[in-house]
Amino acid sequence: MVLPTDIKYAAKLLYDAYKIPVQYVDALQGIIIDHRFHGSINPVYPSTQAFIASLFGEEDALERPLLKVSNFMEHYLLLHVGKQQRMGTLIIGPTLATNVSKEVIEGILLDHQIPLYIQEKIQSYYGQLARISLDEWLHIGQLAVYLLFQQKIDKLAFAEPNLSVNLEIAVEKDLQSRRLETDFHMNHRLEQQIWHCVRDGERNKLTELLNHIKPEGWGLLSKKSQIRNIKNQAIVSVALATRAAVEGGLYPEIAYTMSDAFIQQIEDTSETNRIYYLSNKYLHDLTSRVHANKQDAQSRAVAVCKNYIFDHLFERITVHTLAQLVRLHPVYLSHLFKKETGFPVNQYIQREKIREAQKLLVQSDLSVTAISGLLQFNDQSYFTSTFKKLTGVTPKQYRKNPQPPLPISADRNFE
Repeated sequence: MVLPTDIKYAAKLLYDAYKIPVQYVDALQGIIIDHRFHGSINPVYPSTQAFIASLFGEEDALERPLLKVSNFMEHYLLLHVGKQQRMGTLIIGPTLATNVSKEVIEGILLDHQIPLYIQEKIQSYYGQLARISLDEWLHIGQLAVYLLFQQKIDKLAFAEPNLSVNLEIAVEKDLQSRRLETDFHMNHRLEQQIWHCVRDGERNKLTELLNHIKPEGWGLLSKKSQIRNIKNQAIVSVALATRAAVEGGLYPEIAYTMSDAFIQQIEDTSETNRIYYLSNKYLHDLTSRVHANKQDAQSRAVAVCKNYIFDHLFERITVHTLAQLVRLHPVYLSHLFKKETGFPVNQYIQREKIREAQKLLVQSDLSVTAISGLLQFNDQSYFTSTFKKLTGVTPKQYRKNPQPPLPISADRNFE
């Protein structure tokens, strides 16, 4: 059995090594050891006892590290001490995996019906927490087990939360029910054809295939709510279509940003027909973008460069940076890029930056000077001069009269 002095020593070592909270509670969840650099707990809990009780599961394994994620995105590592029954528990954490945005916090509060007036307290609390990756947690777990029990464990030896449902039995019962009612999932071959249409930009064929799909064949992804079931089905469809579009050559950031926008629209509606409409519209929009992208046939090197430029418009981009990215000589890349796009690399970069400037002038309140700096132009006068050469008007004139959007003509020169 682990002696109390060993636990005290191990807790102090872990706290000093990782600078994250370490506590030890007895079988009655009373705090025996408490190492915390800040005394606060998550403000959603009415007391420390309520917070500790929320971490425990009835079937938690003994003497095996258990990594848990709370409903509020906090990460904890629990190590229950005792051979036959729990004599106490070492609690390491909380930490966060990443920074938590204001929008995510608001979503969490809404999910759990928590008053918005404590939002500032929660943001302050999250700001105090360390950011620890999963791999770091696995190392912490290995060290904790060795300090307490002198046992060497593999990362895969981490305990998993108890699953109350026997998945194998549940799957078999569902299969039997579907056979009896001849209620099967969507034909796998038909599903694959749909994703191939998105990937290949085949718009007409996609429309034809979608007309053969019956919503009831999408599966059952929620038994508690039909609207939740339909939303889940639509989100799965969006996710798979997004990856198919990226495989088809669509810029990943465009595809994933579209995906986020459509999923948010799906979540914001409670009308069944609108969910189906949004899901199908997303497939058509993606396929159309892939189709348009494929009309501009280009080599992999040029496609990679264009994607990099798209993602890094707010940075300084040079021919040498792009040449290193695709492992080509700068002179050869410049020749290839102009042959396939009609623009020298530097002109294409400035063209894309001015297109982004057009959006910022309409969609934001940023000053012309701020936009110029954001897009890495040397000074405002050079930015204004370049903008006018490409669009025919100054940034201020464009902001006053942005409709219809002024296209950037390919025949306008910088020189």
